[in-house]
Amino acid sequence: MVTRTVLLTALILAFLGTTLSQPGAPSAYACRTAFRIADSLYSKGLAINSETPEGEAREGSINQAARVAFTSFLQCASSVPAADSLRIVALVRRAVLAQYFDDVSAAMQDYRAAIALHGHVDVPDSCFFKPLLFAGIIHYRAGAFDSAESCLERAAAIQESYGRALEEAERLYNNLGALRYESGNYISAGRYFQKALDLLQPSHPYYRSLSVNYKINLAAILVRLGRYEEADKLYVGLLPFNEHRREIDHNRGLIRLNTGRPAEAIRYFARVRYGTVADAGLSNDEATAWIALHRYDSART
Repeated sequence: MVTRTVLLTALILAFLGTTLSQPGAPSAYACRTAFRIADSLYSKGLAINSETPEGEAREGSINQAARVAFTSFLQCASSVPAADSLRIVALVRRAVLAQYFDDVSAAMQDYRAAIALHGHVDVPDSCFFKPLLFAGIIHYRAGAFDSAESCLERAAAIQESYGRALEEAERLYNNLGALRYESGNYISAGRYFQKALDLLQPSHPYYRSLSVNYKINLAAILVRLGRYEEADKLYVGLLPFNEHRREIDHNRGLIRLNTGRPAEAIRYFARVRYGTVADAGLSNDEATAWIALHRYDSART
């Protein structure tokens, strides 16, 4: 099956190369055809079940072909003004594919190229929502918070100019909440996390995992604001999902520590080990609980 897929995509790419290398400037029709082929490959990649080794191999093969096909389209689209809106979509999708292959630098280059078209092409502002959002997320993960805020706020301005939620709007507000959390503005962060949760639809393919993630973020804000009872109820409601148990137990321990129940806190902390640098913070919390119990020897271990 994988060999057949590789052969098919090779034939498609050969067709693209022949079509777009004809003498003279490419026609609008040729560009639209190139885009349809690239987009079809992109959609096929999304539809593959990648949980098996064969599926993962097929996904990688088709995604690589889609990446090459979008490049072919973009090479011809630069000389066809009628393809401006498709060019933005192609840049964003090629960037997404670059991230699939862990090529963050190439992804950011394409997002920036899409964003740079803002104000220079006659397309709706909504076309620039995703490149701004995804570029902001990359900046955030790299710790470039000022650049992340600039991109995400521009994306938010576009979202707020529409009377409906744009695709990935919940992701925008979750990341704005994370930015506000980093800066210590917990009230604003809580509003954004709640907005992300409100916009998340049950029809979303990742509804369950995103819902759990957004509720954990919201509960963490409630802990920071001292609204411990509300936070604990939110955590209890998440237990049946059996996800993020370490973070939940750690934070439920902090709730008990901050409400004068250090012995209970220690029982929760004992369930948690991250195996990462987060263990340093956990150890500090455990030591604080032991000190509250006047168990100074235990606090030092």
